[in-house]
Parts: sequence; C-alpha cells; structure tokens
Amino acid sequence: MQLEEGWNLVETDTELAFPSLIKQFAAQHQKILWLDSSNKANTHHFESSPKLLEKLDIARAFTAMQHYSLCKEISGYDLIVAPDIDRLYTESSLYRTEAVELFEDAIESINTKVIYSTASDLGLKAREKAANTLKVESTSQGLKYSDRDTVTKSYRQPGCIQTTVPAYGEVNKKKWEEPIKHTETV
Repeated sequence: MQLEEGWNLVETDTELAFPSLIKQFAAQHQKILWLDSSNKANTHHFESSPKLLEKLDIARAFTAMQHYSLCKEISGYDLIVAPDIDRLYTESSLYRTEAVELFEDAIESINTKVIYSTASDLGLKAREKAANTLKVESTSQGLKYSDRDTVTKSYRQPGCIQTTVPAYGEVNKKKWEEPIKHTETV
C-alpha cells in the first residue's frame, strides 16, 4: 500500500486506523503532523517507537477557527494526518455557508501529503481532492488494509503469521491440482 502525493482519503470503521497508518508510513517521512479535530490523538500508540515519537507533532484544535488557523500556518511537515478533518466546521456555531467557506479555504492552504477522513457531508470538497483512497477495516485477525492496487494477505500474530485463503492460493497455485474451496468452520 502506498501514499500518493497530495490527498489520501481513509475510509475506516476503527479509531486504530490512523495510528496504524502513521506507524506504517513513518519511515518514509521526516516530519509528521497529526492535526487533531476530534480530541483522539494519543501518543500511547507509539510508546514502543521513540524514533517515531521524535518526528511526530500533534496539533489539537477545539474550534473551527483554531483548526482554520492551524491549517493556514502548516509548514515544514512532509505528512499531515487529519482524521475527521471537517468535524469542527460541522459542529461549529457558524452559519453553514461560513463554515463551508472557512473549511474550503483551510484545506486549499494545505500543500503537502495528507492522510485524512471526513465526518460529514461538509467534507465533500475534501473528498474530491483525494488522489487515493485507503480502506482500513477491523477484522478478527487484525486490521485489513486495501487501496486500488493492494489488499492485506496476511496478519501477524504472536508466534505466527496468519494468511488469507487468496494469499495461500497464490503461493500454492502450482502445488494444487484442484482449486482451493472456501469452507466455513464453526
């Protein structure tokens, strides 16, 4: 899975998606900013990675105006992580037209690689900016990642690696005389 230059939309059903993506792409970036608009950024996800913590900054906004100011002043980062990037504008006391204008101006001012999600229809302008869509899904085996080119084919677990049936089939294509059949166990 790769990040595109510009905006990378994340569609997810879990709060662990963004910490996990930060860990996955940290080695490719020198300076990362987690732009928090939902009060969910937490460094405990990275306690075992002191080098990652050194390159990660968290900017937390509590109002749409604070978020707007942060977006306008961002510089020096090669990756911005922004879950629910539109949440504060949606929940603000601003008139809808003012919130939309402010939000659109804020996102236009960000000119670096971005991993983000949206919380409402106010984020449609941000969704349109997506050069890539990453999907992160919580499964019983761990997080499943996919984009237009790749999908998770194995999950690391203590003492083993769990593969998916399609991955096992790829590895053993030449060894099997009959196709692998999906079965359900109880």
